[in-house]
Amino acid sequence: MRTCLAVVVASASLLGLAGHAHATGLLASPLPTGVGSAGACYVRNGGTGKVTVGTVTLFSNNGIAIGDIHDFCSGQKLSPGQSCVYLVDHLPDDSYAECRVTSGANLRATLDVRETSPTLRTLVSEDLR
Repeated sequence: MRTCLAVVVASASLLGLAGHAHATGLLASPLPTGVGSAGACYVRNGGTGKVTVGTVTLFSNNGIAIGDIHDFCSGQKLSPGQSCVYLVDHLPDDSYAECRVTSGANLRATLDVRETSPTLRTLVSEDLR
């Protein structure tokens, strides 16, 4: 009994004292897709100096065809206030999409899930955190 209690107390202490690991990146919560949806992940430099964007990915729990991806962001150097976009032409129907951006400080990003027909309009949008 004492050994079990000691393990519980040690584990609780370790978890309470351990800090959170800070990954350099942004992640959107999964957003629902409709039928015939497209996606766009906009990345912008919100700082005062140049920033190199690492990797941008827009993914779905049901997969995305490689031919539908247009990456105009990964590896780009953005000046202050400058933006780039990562587009996916066809997201899986009735699924979920998520955007991930890796890189340095001062990047901001937004994920849009769009309807493409009969007109282009945003169905749901979220800022990455």
